[in-house]
Amino acid sequence: TASAEWFVGGHPREEVRTMASNLAAHGEPGDFMVRELSSEADGFGLVIKTAAGLKNYKIQQTTTRRS
Repeated sequence: TASAEWFVGGHPREEVRTMASNLAAHGEPGDFMVRELSSEADGFGLVIKTAAGLKNYKIQQTTTRRS
């Protein structure tokens, strides 16, 4: 099954680092990728290209629902 280009789950850590370096060098502000966190089961990180460089964010699932 195919996955979205922005999702880089299942790739080796070094390959993800290369992808992030390519994003930094060649991406446009607003380009992003979502990666799996090796330090957390079911954890994800967001890497987004900004005018100032790459920004990394941890995506956390919450159990609180908003209406």
